[in-house]
Amino acid sequence: MVATAGEALAREKSRSLPQFRIVPTDIRPVIDGQIDDVSWAGAPVISQFTQVEPKQGSAPSEQTEVRMLQDRDYLFIAVRCFDREPGKIIAKQMQRDGDMSSDDTLAFAFDTFGRKRTGYLFRITPRGATQDALLEADSARTEWDTIWIGRSRIDAKGWTAEVAIPFKSLSFDRDLSVWGFNVERVIRRRQEIVRWAAPFQNKNVTSLSDMGELRDLSGMRQGLGLELKPFLVTRFAEGAAKTRKTLEFEPGFDAFYSITPSLTAALTVNTDFAEAEVDKRQVNLTRFPLFFPEKRDFFLQDANLFSFGAYKGPLAFHSRRIGLGPSGETVDILVGGKVTGRIGNLDLGLLDVQVDDTVGVPATNLAVARASYRVLEESSIGGIFTHGNPRGIGDNSLVGTDLNYRNSHLFGKDVFRAQTWLMRGDAEGALGRQLAFGGSVRYPNEPIAAEVFASQIDADFDPGLGFVPRRGIRQYGGKLGYRWRPGGGYIRSVGLNVEPFLVTNLEDVVETEAVTLPGLDLLNEAGDSLSLGFTTNRDNFVDGFEMSPGIFVPGGDYRFNRGFALLSSTSARPISAYASIDIGGFYEGESREYGGGLEWRVSQHAYFSTECTLSQVDLPAGSFDVVVGAVRTDFAFTPSLSWNTVAQYDNVSETVGLNSRLKWIVRPGSQVFLVFNYGFDAEEHRGFQTIGTEITSKVVWSFRF
Repeated sequence: MVATAGEALAREKSRSLPQFRIVPTDIRPVIDGQIDDVSWAGAPVISQFTQVEPKQGSAPSEQTEVRMLQDRDYLFIAVRCFDREPGKIIAKQMQRDGDMSSDDTLAFAFDTFGRKRTGYLFRITPRGATQDALLEADSARTEWDTIWIGRSRIDAKGWTAEVAIPFKSLSFDRDLSVWGFNVERVIRRRQEIVRWAAPFQNKNVTSLSDMGELRDLSGMRQGLGLELKPFLVTRFAEGAAKTRKTLEFEPGFDAFYSITPSLTAALTVNTDFAEAEVDKRQVNLTRFPLFFPEKRDFFLQDANLFSFGAYKGPLAFHSRRIGLGPSGETVDILVGGKVTGRIGNLDLGLLDVQVDDTVGVPATNLAVARASYRVLEESSIGGIFTHGNPRGIGDNSLVGTDLNYRNSHLFGKDVFRAQTWLMRGDAEGALGRQLAFGGSVRYPNEPIAAEVFASQIDADFDPGLGFVPRRGIRQYGGKLGYRWRPGGGYIRSVGLNVEPFLVTNLEDVVETEAVTLPGLDLLNEAGDSLSLGFTTNRDNFVDGFEMSPGIFVPGGDYRFNRGFALLSSTSARPISAYASIDIGGFYEGESREYGGGLEWRVSQHAYFSTECTLSQVDLPAGSFDVVVGAVRTDFAFTPSLSWNTVAQYDNVSETVGLNSRLKWIVRPGSQVFLVFNYGFDAEEHRGFQTIGTEITSKVVWSFRF
């Protein structure tokens, strides 16, 4: 039989990829961070690593050995990270899902379907801190959590790590014996990155199209595929001036069932998100709404299957809209169901949620369906449908379609992406056309990176479950960048960027112009960075807006120029800091924005940070200052027991908010939370009155069958 050109190219690519043949084991290793179990003695070894940073293609400065085994229930990984100076290993992070940018790390990436579209990432530090993420073509969602075990320790030869990943924690194709796989090591004090596959500076360990091959997987099982997670929430709340007190006991549960190894159904009843991380406080000085990311576990599970490809455009679906009322108040989620996964070449996400009533809004059902079909090697065509309006103002639905093209091997190793998308809304009461459409082309490589994008959003386009910062516009933008790596010396890289951005109304009258000319980015060998830039701006609008209480900006055609600088020191040091300045014209006046932050990694057990921004605005209507500040302390007693506290303040609301959370991972998947929220009025003449106090405990237990 004569092979087609495509089949021949696929075989040639496969031969060029590094391969590792995993072997089965009948003796499970004890996961304690010591690679001394008899089961590791005969395991094959990965030791062929290549330097990515600072010198692409060079040999690593230290040797790394990776061993892998499997039985029917677990994938086991053991790594020996040799280091001739073990006393200089940077290991300050012990907390689960903590910031690992300061530490030596190991990362393991998997493509369990071989489709080069979605996958999983697992990280571990020398102190046993772990992190997991969902991978999709352009991003890693680190908010996602699953059950796995990771242990590590530092010794006289460097450091070691052992990992056990249950197959129950992964979705995969049971008939597939080859997974995409990559492993990366970071030696932080040298800002050195070494990798097994895809050792290129224009790609990450998460690049799904450039992974090596993990071969000979077999016999994986997920049991019944059923996981039950009952929880009990106890909440005490006290209102201002201690006038109103409540005590509540709220049981609930989440359940997950693997219909197939690649398709999962989820159910949540009486959902509670007490343990979700608090939002970073923002003050809005613009005409447009602020964006807050999703942080709730139920919606983050398989969230990549609901993403819709509107690059630089509106969001067809933003799960943060679920559980919020018209004024941003919390609305109870009574029950929710979800089906996510893959069927053949089809990626599928179905979500249905029933939310309780709130003031002026009856109980509402909200639904989302997203499907994406794989075409070519890395590309897809798909659609999305949403129905429901959490604000309760009439019926609302949306349909959309997108085409995403991706080629990770243009000219050998360069990445090329292109997409086009179309959405049509159907909001009750809207009189005009309700379309949004656009497209983009991106070439994110080195030394040259470029992109262009364009979109149109009709004035009546209003997706009830989406996010649209501006309507009735056409927007165009792009970026052209060049990165130079001198090689040797003090400077590691120099980047120049030009970024134009233009917004017009639907009659092509310019509303917004912004051009960065040029942006300069410097990075030294230690990891310190400096960014400089100059922007020309234009903002043209008819209806004025209130920027600050009593400060009104009238409609007009405003042109102004600004300059900015950001200096940041490397997080590899125990103490790191950053400082920023953005000054220049601002409408008919001027403004100065100063920012700064300090991080102190006291030890693997303690972390402290503080940051503050000061905006000084001088306009004909008046002058005002805006201050936003935060202080954070993290204590990690063990990798399973942590205490995080953040206090935030802004002088617009003149309030201080304190969120303190104690988290105990009793065993993977079973956790206890104790959360304390406290707010008080910081205005002195009002006597620093308490706004409210809330103490919540949540016990979550996981049972897998």
